[in-house]
Amino acid sequence: AGFPVSAAGWWLAVAMREPDQAVRLTRFGDAHPEVEIGRSPFNTVRARIPGEDGGKYDGREIFGRSLRELLDKLCDVFSPGPEKKPGGD
Repeated sequence: AGFPVSAAGWWLAVAMREPDQAVRLTRFGDAHPEVEIGRSPFNTVRARIPGEDGGKYDGREIFGRSLRELLDKLCDVFSPGPEKKPGGD
């Protein structure tokens, strides 16, 4: 999944705080390129899920205080099985 260049510094900071989550983020982005993941106005991590009709955004957002928390929530929504492991690793 591609991220806006303007967000590069923020993503670098997130990756440095949670380097173990970089692989999870890449896997999730490859499996669900339609989901936009980025910084929220509240300085948390946000995922925007597109509408079923292919619309860019249907109003559904998921927030996490950390990338791990957000990916755990997204895995519960999209694939509650094998992607999520105990401890979020």
